[in-house]
Amino acid sequence: MDTKRTQAAGVIKDGQEARLFFQHIAAEMRVETLWNSVTTKDNSWSHQNETRLLALNNLKDPHLTIHNAAVRPRLELPQPLLKQSLTEIMIGPNADAGAEIRIRAFLDRNGLSDVPVTYSRLATYYDHRSHQILRR
Repeated sequence: MDTKRTQAAGVIKDGQEARLFFQHIAAEMRVETLWNSVTTKDNSWSHQNETRLLALNNLKDPHLTIHNAAVRPRLELPQPLLKQSLTEIMIGPNADAGAEIRIRAFLDRNGLSDVPVTYSRLATYYDHRSHQILRR
């Protein structure tokens, strides 16, 4: 937005009013973006009753390591209260055959051995012995 032109046109009186306007717009956009992030889901996954974790970054320089940046970037954020709320790990349709082993090892290392690991109804995996993609 060109502040000088908007002030000249009488749309926004001064810098203070411009700041308030942008704060309002940012708040409105954040609500819609968050709502869509949490509620938007492809219909093929509608059978899952899941909770999504959304992390907001309000820091200018958070110093967070981005893992697997070239393929599928992700952040690993400590969630100490998550242990008591975790009820299931569901493996998705494109997981490789070793996913369950890695997930089980992670759960075991973190004292979560009793958390069930299940497969999505859409889940498939590559069977290295038969060289076929199989549906679970």
